[in-house]
Amino acid sequence: MENYLLDSGFSHVWSKLIPYLLTVIFGLILAIIVYRRFKGNKKLAIVLSLFFLIVPFIGYFAVNPIYEGDFGINGKAISIRNAQTKKLKNGILVLAIPGCPYCMQSISTLKVMKNRKPEMNIDFSIIGTTDSSAVEPYSKEINGQFDVKLIENESVYTSITGSSFPTFILIENGMAIHSWTNNEFGAGAKDKIEGR
Repeated sequence: MENYLLDSGFSHVWSKLIPYLLTVIFGLILAIIVYRRFKGNKKLAIVLSLFFLIVPFIGYFAVNPIYEGDFGINGKAISIRNAQTKKLKNGILVLAIPGCPYCMQSISTLKVMKNRKPEMNIDFSIIGTTDSSAVEPYSKEINGQFDVKLIENESVYTSITGSSFPTFILIENGMAIHSWTNNEFGAGAKDKIEGR
């Protein structure tokens, strides 16, 4: 449902939030129906109503859990200007390392963002290696939707990543101004980037 809402133009925050709200409403409707059906036995009616009130939410939550950074904008303000960011005047620089499963998973999110905002510039950069074969798995997954390459001046970004990959860096006018670790890159951060 979240992907459908994103495709329909809802923000990332609302696309994440609406399914949870709908499960609460659905649970409430079920609880009311069950309570009316069993109101002759008040204790049974209350127990069943509570059960049907919370089960839809818990079921959806079990399949689509809410993580700490899902609704936050968090991250940290930074100020870096160098040759790497001058190549990317405006957009998002994603720092990844070879063989990182979370980096690979982030590509689907980046593709959604790129589809929603085709003018958005995304540079997917791999650090921590000089082996050009590290680009291949990412390049295959990205399938030409945005740039993927090895980064040359990785020492500038080492303090930003804090050994958390992928790290997402917002670039404006050639200046790196904000960064998010993978755990911080939630719906609020995505909306912030898409709103720029």
